[in-house]
Amino acid sequence: MNTGLNHKAGLESEAFRRMAYEPSYRKLSALSEQAEDMLRKENYRGVSRMLRIYHESETVVAEIARLIQKSDLCRTPRQAAESDVRELYGKLAETRLAEQGRKGQAEMAPEQADRVNVLIAMHTFMLSHHVQRHPECGIVPPDNNDVKEAVRVLDADTRTSERTFSGLYHFLMEGSQPSMYALLRYDMADDYRLHNLMDSGSVDSAALERECGKLPDFLELDARLTRKAEKALESLCKCPPVPYLEKMNEELEKLGRLAHKPDNIDDPFINRDFLVKYGIDHRSPVEERARQVETAYRELDARFVRMTGRRLYADDLFGTVKPKAEIKEAGTDKPERQKPKGRRMGF
Repeated sequence: MNTGLNHKAGLESEAFRRMAYEPSYRKLSALSEQAEDMLRKENYRGVSRMLRIYHESETVVAEIARLIQKSDLCRTPRQAAESDVRELYGKLAETRLAEQGRKGQAEMAPEQADRVNVLIAMHTFMLSHHVQRHPECGIVPPDNNDVKEAVRVLDADTRTSERTFSGLYHFLMEGSQPSMYALLRYDMADDYRLHNLMDSGSVDSAALERECGKLPDFLELDARLTRKAEKALESLCKCPPVPYLEKMNEELEKLGRLAHKPDNIDDPFINRDFLVKYGIDHRSPVEERARQVETAYRELDARFVRMTGRRLYADDLFGTVKPKAEIKEAGTDKPERQKPKGRRMGF
């Protein structure tokens, strides 16, 4: 009985709140146009004032959050650290909708509350990286627990994950630049910046060494960056698109050819960047190189199992079979499997 009364009281309270704080459709449309104009003119303080005035209104805050998301104000840590932007996100965090979302109580507008908290999480994430890179800026860094929670919120957000996956996919397939969020989230930012500087050839090597220390081999840097991007992409999508799988399958086949003939290191289809990516030293003795090839093949083969659900090919390729004693104990008459000769290592 008390539960029913409490529910009725809650509905009445919500109805009263809406009457008191939620504007009419015409008023909301006018406020939306005003906020959009201020964001276009980078008048972030004006938007902050609007949030302060309408902090109790879920519809106004949700609309302003939509416009902020559209404006993408936190593309980089430097943008997130601007004083007007920090004030704007601070006011957004103080709204009723943000508070209800943090408590999981936004029954009337859960999607809008999620959007608000994703925006706040992105700002927290970017600001923490700016302060970490520029401790002399004098900005108070976000609390570590808040940063961890921000990462959790962003990882759980479908829109953020899809945009991150798309950026990484086009980086790996076409060389396009990923978002700064993707670079920072997956520890690629420093390598990507150094890669671009070294690749451009417009920066003096001595000056770059003074700034970054001893420069790595360019192919090793490129391989490290590629491996990080592939790991991130495969963590975001358990079954990546077919073009990506085909590209990786071509690399698996190259490793398979090297496994059959590890001394065929000068194959025109096998470049040095490919060898560096998979940790194969072309200067090593043939026996050592064969071990490196097997390790690389097994790791990529296992990734294919996770991505496609197919069986392992490595045991067939490298002739790993059960000893005869184990076969007899299992009560089978099956002959020992022979190593396949020259078959295509497809996926």
